[in-house]
Amino acid sequence: MRRSRMHTIITPLVVAYAVAVLLVPLEMIQVLGVPVVVAGAYVAGMRGGVTAGLWAVIVSGAAFLLSGAGHVGPYVATAVGYIVIGLLVGLAVDDFTGQRKRLQKAVEAARLASRQLEMSQRRYRLLFEQGADPVYLHGLDHDAEPTSFIAVNDATCGLLGYTREELLGLTPRAIDAAPQPGQLRRMMRVLLREGTVRYESVRRARDGELVPVEIASSLTEVEGEPVVLWPWISDFLARMGLPPIRIRIPLGLARGAGGLLVAIYRSLRLRGEPPLTPFLASELAQDHYYDISRARRDFGYCPRFSMAQATERTLAALAETR
Repeated sequence: MRRSRMHTIITPLVVAYAVAVLLVPLEMIQVLGVPVVVAGAYVAGMRGGVTAGLWAVIVSGAAFLLSGAGHVGPYVATAVGYIVIGLLVGLAVDDFTGQRKRLQKAVEAARLASRQLEMSQRRYRLLFEQGADPVYLHGLDHDAEPTSFIAVNDATCGLLGYTREELLGLTPRAIDAAPQPGQLRRMMRVLLREGTVRYESVRRARDGELVPVEIASSLTEVEGEPVVLWPWISDFLARMGLPPIRIRIPLGLARGAGGLLVAIYRSLRLRGEPPLTPFLASELAQDHYYDISRARRDFGYCPRFSMAQATERTLAALAETR
């Protein structure tokens, strides 16, 4: 492709440049050599730039001899300039071309990974939907309380007598009929701590029938989790053995206090960051939720730890340093 472009664009240009020796003055020949060199570098990189530079040196040399100019200094400077321009522009073009190729490879790799992820999701969906055993997914909050069902398969619907839409509006607690009080909460805490749990229990079907079941649960990440900021902070402080936060102030007052502290730190040239800034006040005044659906779709990203697991690991790490 590049060679064909070179022949198509450069050949007529260099021929016209050579013919111009017989038609235009030496000074014009020297000026016209620059676009010839740049064109060669643009089409074929450093090799094309150097080749076009050498051709410009030859053509300008012929024009120099035909003009009968006595001083060779300007010619030598022009010749060196041609070669330098060809090298620099050619190197820049080669670097850009290499980056473009790497980008194209990265895009192709991302597309391949996306196709593989899509195929994996289809296989998972097939196994999930067509499995003979009841399978369902639900969330867990930071108190180990199971949240609404995320997905249920046909076997679950058949066992409990609910439609899929009905189950997706419920939580595991709505169908729990464990004979031991508090069993579900205890098992969910074990699940958060160890990542897996297996136990026997009872589920209540839609018609009220009690169904004995053996449950095997595994903790995994299926979607990004919203975090209710202050309850999470309060729970974190309590588990660290620190007193809870009891005082609340309006956001405007907090931002004003933060601005005052920033002004004091700047005017006194104090080191470090102020304990409160307007930005920090704004961030702490609201919950945050970052949508990772595009990262999952485009790059196959999946968080290694749920929020509950990350909190447990953080608490364990802090306990070791205290």
